[in-house]
Amino acid sequence: MKKQKVEISSKYQEYKGWLENLDTIFEKEGEIIYKGRNTVSKFNVGGKCFNVKSFKTPNFINKFVYGNFRESKAKRSYDYAHKLRDLGIDSPEPVGYVEVYKNGLFFKSYYVSVQKTYDFTIREVLEYHVSNREEILNQFIDYTFEKLHKNGVFHLDYSPGNILINVSEKGEYLFSIIDLNRMKFISIDYQKGLYNLRQFDADKDSLIMMGMAYARKWKKDPEEGARLLVEYDHKYKHKRVVKYRYKNFFKSLRFWKK
Repeated sequence: MKKQKVEISSKYQEYKGWLENLDTIFEKEGEIIYKGRNTVSKFNVGGKCFNVKSFKTPNFINKFVYGNFRESKAKRSYDYAHKLRDLGIDSPEPVGYVEVYKNGLFFKSYYVSVQKTYDFTIREVLEYHVSNREEILNQFIDYTFEKLHKNGVFHLDYSPGNILINVSEKGEYLFSIIDLNRMKFISIDYQKGLYNLRQFDADKDSLIMMGMAYARKWKKDPEEGARLLVEYDHKYKHKRVVKYRYKNFFKSLRFWKK
């Protein structure tokens, strides 16, 4: 037996019927713009363009956990988007979310936001595809410190594809963050803030630049900031390689069992 929980912003009540039907139409309609562990599709509804993120169906244990003890990823995304915007931190406008339950267990969830246009992401900056990159990175560090860390926002997936950048008519760089379901709202000190910058897959020169800029925000030694960020980056990349090797090893075991 299927049941749903639907929450929608008061501003978008006219789309409630569409949201209630989302689980039925998601795989039939819309334009897929990202497909991985989760899927993101774009929908044009009544003259509005929405992004819908469909989160992967969890395993049996997590079906029970999400159904009884933990908030779904879609609900967290929706709530965090509201919280960020209340703090003056830009993120695509939240529309609503849908939770689907089958046979009394949580099954899957969808998060809906307004489609946001942007000029590029921080990835293009780090990969040297954008001019004026030093200025952009310095402004990005200012943004991270002033907007996120001073407000106690610790994005657990603070990575290249999750920072969108728009260039204003005045030439200012405006930042927006996405992929919000994994966040903490905590007190952030200097080292914790530097640690939050470790997932950018940047080259050493960029890491040094960012580490020094972040250290200056805290009135710390820039050389130490550079050294720490390079160290955090190295440990993160090593951990990721080890995880990848273990994952492939267990995949090979399943293959030979067939």
